[in-house]
Amino acid sequence: MRRKRLISRCAVLLFISIAIIPFLWAAGLAHPFELVREAANRNNFLPVWLEFRSHEGEYLASPELRLNYLAAASWVNAYLGEYRSALGLAARTRTPQSVVDNPDLRRSLENYQAVDALEAIAAATRNRQVVMINEEHRDSSHRAFTAELLPILRDQGFRYLAAEAFGPEIQSARYPKVGREYTDDPVFGDMIRRAIDLGFTLVPYESPSTCSAAELKEFNTKGFGAIAGNSCMEGRELGQAQNLAKFIKTHPGAKLLVHAGGARIAKEDSPFGYLMAWNFRELTKIDPLSIDQIQMSESDAEQPDYTFIAAKYADRPAPFVLRSKTGFFVPETSEGLDVVVIHPLARYEHGRPAWLSTGGWRKPRLIAQLPAYQAAVPQLRSAGTTLLQVFFATDEPDAVPVDQFLISDPLKPAALMLPDGKFRLVVIDRAGKVITGFNL
Repeated sequence: MRRKRLISRCAVLLFISIAIIPFLWAAGLAHPFELVREAANRNNFLPVWLEFRSHEGEYLASPELRLNYLAAASWVNAYLGEYRSALGLAARTRTPQSVVDNPDLRRSLENYQAVDALEAIAAATRNRQVVMINEEHRDSSHRAFTAELLPILRDQGFRYLAAEAFGPEIQSARYPKVGREYTDDPVFGDMIRRAIDLGFTLVPYESPSTCSAAELKEFNTKGFGAIAGNSCMEGRELGQAQNLAKFIKTHPGAKLLVHAGGARIAKEDSPFGYLMAWNFRELTKIDPLSIDQIQMSESDAEQPDYTFIAAKYADRPAPFVLRSKTGFFVPETSEGLDVVVIHPLARYEHGRPAWLSTGGWRKPRLIAQLPAYQAAVPQLRSAGTTLLQVFFATDEPDAVPVDQFLISDPLKPAALMLPDGKFRLVVIDRAGKVITGFNL
């Protein structure tokens, strides 16, 4: 009999990435993901952000579009640097959980020591051929952490980075291009840039869903529970595993990092059938190291133990793990995971979360007093909310911005978070008109 316990939060995420296909339309409302795709093609997410704010009540009242709206709107907010709003929208897709004192958890934690996550993972991956790490699609901090992991794994001989978000064109990419949904996030774009700079080969492995339009319609209306146990979900999981297994077969001995969505990295059965990592292990006989970032993260309000652990270790500024002499702490509600990364609550400085520094790779740059910016303040004040975007000086027009955020108060813009280099900065309105631009 299949076991039914698994990462409840991750299980939800398993389906959100499938449900974006716009099978449903509500009278008078554009499908949220159609609006997102149009915005991506223009490389300007400000119009869709404003559209979502204007019609939020209507989207939330639509049984067919509510879940799609919450998913799409949370993505857009994350891409625009509105991280608190992104997590708030994501939380509205879940049932709130009460935070209760857990004496058993308190006692069990006495056996563990908090250790820097990168240090611990470096030790755990040294003798592994395949490492799998996940993300919550609306939490960009998970992408930032994977980007920090890249140079560590490269020093251990890893040369391939696979992601379900990659399309076939990624293998010839010189920079991240807009129009690929997940990778439209500047933080995901940063991960791609760093991987290319470090000499990684980018590997696509996505497999299309085998669910019918009717099955996806039921999910869009009722949520993931509507298709729990539905075999159509297993087709995508098996297809992804087969694609990764084929890559391993044609690249014997290759060391591979897989950046996946939600529960796919779990090596045990779930209420939704056999997941990608389980299938991969069966096909290749390779046991991947599975690293979860979701359960013990600010984006997961469904795991009440996170609140207790985050408070207990509130002095930890960077992601960490709990390790004992016998292994890593993994919540009892989980199976098939090897490591659980604990992300501390985000700390903000100059309007930006500290995790955006990605271990010092990015540094804050203040622009409020720059003459070129000061000269544009009158125009910015009359334009309303605008979008600031930063590109490398050599970027093509279709490049994902290195950084971007909204400006609502031109006198108090947030700090840029940038790596070393030369940059082109533009501030645009909802129509894409450039209000000001200058070089840094």
